[in-house]
Amino acid sequence: DCIPSFFCEAVHFNRPGRREGGRKKRGKREGNKKEKGRRKEESERKRERKKRERKGRKKEKKEERERKGKEKGMEGKEKEEKGKEWKKEKKKERERKRERNGRKGKGRERKGMEEGKEKRKRKEKRKEW
Repeated sequence: DCIPSFFCEAVHFNRPGRREGGRKKRGKREGNKKEKGRRKEESERKRERKKRERKGRKKEKKEERERKGKEKGMEGKEKEEKGKEWKKEKKKERERKRERNGRKGKGRERKGMEEGKEKRKRKEKRKEW
């Protein structure tokens, strides 16, 4: 019927499509392949760069932590020394106070404890009666 067969509707609609394995994708195919390759390489490079940056940041953070730790350590040593000095001073003060007061406190405490014991004994005796 119709001479240019690719215009003939019957042939056009009855021809198997790409899914059925008749027509192949033509045209920009080669160019697309090249583009795809280029894109792949670019993304790979980007990934590598990000990895390197991450590594760098990690290293920087680690160094920062170490530096801070050292600073803190020094601070800690200073504090420790100050604390020791303070302790010594306090001890001396206590000694001076003790000498001035003549160890009064401990005797009183002991006396109080003994009085308490006596009271308890009296109570127990009362309970027995």
